Amino acid sequence: MRKLRFLFIIISFLVFILFSFSSGLAVVLIDSSTQTNTTYNRFLAGDLGFTKGGKNNRVFSITFGAAAGDSNLHYLNIEISSGGKTILSGNTDSLAYNTNYSAKTYWNYEILDELGGTFTVSRSGSEVRDKVLKTGEVPQGIYTVQIQLINSGTQAEVSTKTFTFTVVPASLHSIYPVNTSVTKSSMDFKWLSKELFDMRFHLFKDPGGRDEIRSGYRLPRSVNSGQSYDGSGIGSLLNDGSMYYWQIRGKITTTHGDELVKSPLNAFLYFE
Repeated sequence: MRKLRFLFIIISFLVFILFSFSSGLAVVLIDSSTQTNTTYNRFLAGDLGFTKGGKNNRVFSITFGAAAGDSNLHYLNIEISSGGKTILSGNTDSLAYNTNYSAKTYWNYEILDELGGTFTVSRSGSEVRDKVLKTGEVPQGIYTVQIQLINSGTQAEVSTKTFTFTVVPASLHSIYPVNTSVTKSSMDFKWLSKELFDMRFHLFKDPGGRDEIRSGYRLPRSVNSGQSYDGSGIGSLLNDGSMYYWQIRGKITTTHGDELVKSPLNAFLYFE
């Protein structure tokens, strides 16, 4: 009799567990995530794929835990903020967890396509809002992207994931020589740069930058180590009394990949 009673308890427990999972009581969560970069020199709101703009730009991804038995409706609340002010926010559509979230991974640009919803630029933080609306570019600062998984029925927060990005604009300014004459001994090119990498010095014969002077390791020249270049070693490539045009090129990190940045073509007259 005791054995039968014990067996009945075990069977009842198993039935309860099975019923719980089939009734949508499984635990669901944002299981893991990927963030491609933490610092950007140029951050375009459209590149996230939540508004009209860039597509297929991988900024972050989220992976949801497996819960095949959970048919409850859920949605994502996504908010981008800085300094306590919301920049961009919105909700995805309410969808069943087991068919739309369970064991799935979405990159940022896939969320709207796969889960639906609407995202808008917030009216709070007018300075940031105005710049985003005018240029599509997010100004310098530290930004937080918060993604909440919400149970549509209970409105309870099930799981939260937060990403943090820092936007540091790059700059590039030519200093010397600009519209002046130089000699071989005074041909010391100078510029100011910030947040650029893979920088190179280029020299051209024409103001349109089409006829470039190339000479093995001398030109174009890698100039990552500083903000000046001693050009005395390239004097043999130049003709006395001729006009030339120099330019610095480098790359910056953006939400749509590395982007090439160029300084203006700066003219100088060369004398031996």
